[in-house]
Amino acid sequence: MIEPTPFLRASPRFAAETRSEERAADAEKATLVKTVTRRIGLITLIGAIAVAPLGCDDDDEEFTGPSNAPASHTVSKDGVRHLPGLTDPETNCVACHGADLRGGPEAPSCFTCHGQKWP
Repeated sequence: MIEPTPFLRASPRFAAETRSEERAADAEKATLVKTVTRRIGLITLIGAIAVAPLGCDDDDEEFTGPSNAPASHTVSKDGVRHLPGLTDPETNCVACHGADLRGGPEAPSCFTCHGQKWP
């Protein structure tokens, strides 16, 4: 572009052409920003979908045991639902499984699955 003279800069036509070029440049920038934003959003969504299954369980075991365990039993041990804190059953399990852990009306005996060893 030829450098305008002071007389040319003052002309309404030059000012209109300059504004038109600026609007075109702004529109191009806006389109670029939208494109980049969409791509970042898409990459973020794909990443979230890809890692979502990793946060579902504390371990890779699936629950294969009785499904009537309370919702608070969120830890899988050999495919059976257990309450967090299962390594201290005398403290964490006696409320439902009985003081001797031999079960009761609410829960089965722990010895059914564990035999005489813990856990």
